[in-house]
Amino acid sequence: MKENNIICCGNIAFDLISSAPKKHGHCKIQARPGGSVLNTAVHLARLGLPVSIMAKTGTDRLSGILVDALKGSGVDTSLLVPDKKIRTGLAIASLDKNGNSSYIFYSPEGKDAAFTRGQLTGKPLNNAAAFHVASLYAYNDHTFENSLYLLEQSVKKGVFSTFDPNWRPHRVKDRNKAIRRIKKLIDIVSLPRMSESDIMAITGTRTLSKALRCIRPNTVVTLGEKGSLFWNGKRELYQRAFKVKVRDTIGAGDAFTAGLIYMHYINDNNSFWDNMRDNLEFASAVSGVVCLGTGATEALKSLRQVRLLMGRHGKKKTRP
Repeated sequence: MKENNIICCGNIAFDLISSAPKKHGHCKIQARPGGSVLNTAVHLARLGLPVSIMAKTGTDRLSGILVDALKGSGVDTSLLVPDKKIRTGLAIASLDKNGNSSYIFYSPEGKDAAFTRGQLTGKPLNNAAAFHVASLYAYNDHTFENSLYLLEQSVKKGVFSTFDPNWRPHRVKDRNKAIRRIKKLIDIVSLPRMSESDIMAITGTRTLSKALRCIRPNTVVTLGEKGSLFWNGKRELYQRAFKVKVRDTIGAGDAFTAGLIYMHYINDNNSFWDNMRDNLEFASAVSGVVCLGTGATEALKSLRQVRLLMGRHGKKKTRP
């Protein structure tokens, strides 16, 4: 594992992307590497940054394919922990006419999905530039303690950290407990990144304006095709989304998070916080490129694509 790398922690899975049923009920299903943290890790690697993924993974053929896919994208897999009790996660995605996705999940849960005390240490964070955790893994039973420990270690070691709750209410067994855990993680992390629906569900409010006033300062909220905003505790800073021909939106939020992490990586900490509009703009461009392809990891191949998209819209280029 390289020094000054980025660590992404969570579950890895396959996205099974189904088309609309044809005659006789037949439809095509495409299998793509997926899972929120896998998406973000692959995006970061393709933007040219050193990144490692930390996860429990199975020992079956499907897990092997995912590991090979990660290596092929330049993601370091030395922090993966194989376990024969783990079954490879599946996320079945259905797309509407606008390319927006809805999911049915089959993910590893319970104590087997969590790192044991002997497997989990803060040592990988000693030389890390950033730490990212996301989705149900971050606040589910058993794995919540892993997330909390690693975020607390990142604070102690001065590591920039990000968290995306990726709220899916149908996957949560105890809503109140899950929200308490999410709020605890939000208070610890350097930069929470949430969708508009995430923040309203977590705060229990019906409007974005009210939700922002119930959340901590220094939070980024993505608004889909409307763009994104940064909330500093007093006012909102809005950034429009790039207009692209959307094939689907799978992994768009994960790509946005990767863009934010990238901007922190290439700038010093003070510059990052002082130039949030540039950060939102770049993250929006990364997300826009991802929406051009099928699945989360098909379209984005390199930083050059992001620069070209920004250049076509008259935006300034981000230095490498």
